[in-house]
Amino acid sequence: MGVDSLKIICWFVGTFGNTYNLSTVIDAARQLNKQGIDNVQFVLCSNGENYSKWFKQAEGLNNVVFTSWVDFSQIAYLMGITDIGIAAYAERAPQELPIFEYLCTGVPVLSNLKGETEALLSSNGCGLTYNAVDAEDFLEKLFILINNKDLRKKMSSNSASLFRNCFSTDEVYTRMVNFLKELAQSYVADFK
Repeated sequence: MGVDSLKIICWFVGTFGNTYNLSTVIDAARQLNKQGIDNVQFVLCSNGENYSKWFKQAEGLNNVVFTSWVDFSQIAYLMGITDIGIAAYAERAPQELPIFEYLCTGVPVLSNLKGETEALLSSNGCGLTYNAVDAEDFLEKLFILINNKDLRKKMSSNSASLFRNCFSTDEVYTRMVNFLKELAQSYVADFK
């Protein structure tokens, strides 16, 4: 797919739709290229209505790889080599908490979503938030992560723990079953 696992891999997996914004990420990649920083690679996995636009915007950049759609084995491979997950959305995108792929992978998340996502990343020490349309801000946050391997390692551990303790299938189903039991018990108690 053109992915170089020896580089710091910044991975986006999602849809190239109108609620996403990869222009800021590609602008940042261009700045890294101009600065001669060649140890970072942006791997953008998807397809959709903005594919041509973003592919054209990234023309000539050797640090951006478009993989198009990826299958399960390719996703598993990318999960294993990713250093930073990118949650890149358009301003005022309706998504909230679309970061589970990255949390289950156990990587720090670089997101531009405010509100619930920003609070979750900050309070659990598993990622940073950048301004959706500001490549300089994106780069500032990216440099914090790429220049501090210990911080990346800590955030990776925090991401994996957060997913395991709050969002794993076992945890979610256990809480759901307990909720349904309590609901059924209160329903039965109301009829006694």
